[in-house]
Amino acid sequence: LVNAFHEGVEFTLPEPPKAVAVPKAALERVTGVYVLEETEMKVFLEGETLKAQLTGQNPVTLRASSPLTFDIVEVSATLSFPAPAAKS
Repeated sequence: LVNAFHEGVEFTLPEPPKAVAVPKAALERVTGVYVLEETEMKVFLEGETLKAQLTGQNPVTLRASSPLTFDIVEVSATLSFPAPAAKS
């Protein structure tokens, strides 16, 4: 926990989520274009960094908290991707 002060009031903030190492091949599996109602979200790699970009918006950085769950660095939000379908 992180202690913070604002206008003489002390409060405690939770620790930021811990990033986990995810192999590049696993990151590549979640790249692509996802249709979200009336907009699209492009998920792509920029070097070793996974990014997401909604139509007409700036890209955001995704930090892995598991192989299929990512925290958006710039805002307090999380993206979860579906597990790949089992091969028969």
